[in-house]
Amino acid sequence: PDVIMDAVAEVSQTLEHFSESVEVNDLLDALPAACYDIIAQESLCEKFTVIIDRYQELPHLLDPHLEGLVNRLLGMGRDTNSHPVLVHQAFKYLSIVTKVRGYKYVLRLFPHEVTDLEPVLSLLQNQDQTDCETWETRYMLLLWLSLVAMVPFDMSRFDGSGISESGQRRASVVDRILDLAMRYLQVSDKSRDAAALLLAKFITRPDMTRQRLPEVLDWLLQLLMTSDCQTMSGMVCVHGSLSTMVCLLCTLL
Repeated sequence: PDVIMDAVAEVSQTLEHFSESVEVNDLLDALPAACYDIIAQESLCEKFTVIIDRYQELPHLLDPHLEGLVNRLLGMGRDTNSHPVLVHQAFKYLSIVTKVRGYKYVLRLFPHEVTDLEPVLSLLQNQDQTDCETWETRYMLLLWLSLVAMVPFDMSRFDGSGISESGQRRASVVDRILDLAMRYLQVSDKSRDAAALLLAKFITRPDMTRQRLPEVLDWLLQLLMTSDCQTMSGMVCVHGSLSTMVCLLCTLL
């Protein structure tokens, strides 16, 4: 333990600013071309991780460069013309930054206008929740949605007539958000934690508290009581339900 503490102290003394900003920008410049080369992807990601992890003890040193870094990665991740691999790499890099600086601080730099809701929601709905290689994308999108969904506006404005061009009834934005949050509460990766935050924040909106809070609480209790704690999947569901309740209490108190 003493050796570790000495090493941490030595790093803290030598780090005075984010000295690798140029190198990080060079790594981001190389991301698009690496989409077709798995070895290049792994090499770039390893270099990026090593650089960012150096600042775990002094994460505030990243702050002067954080907005530019987040904007560059989000630009790649939300661009509809980006290669799918580039999209996932961008959100993976964002998750690395978030791990070091903390999601609350990083999320403040994410766009959160009314116009951001549908693109973020649609991008999340198009993800494959069984793909263990892309969990960072789902994790970051759930966090982003937890921010956008709290902007005060009338959710029904997004639904129009509620009828699709084919004449079928479309799910409302509220139902789509709740469905995603509930589904991701039952996965075994870190997306579950982001889903708990999303669900807790969303149903404590003033309009949602009146409309949907009782039924969501019933669903959480039902999930808790019917999950088999002797199985891994059951434990995952119990963890998701309890995590949401904790987030709810933190939000309401």
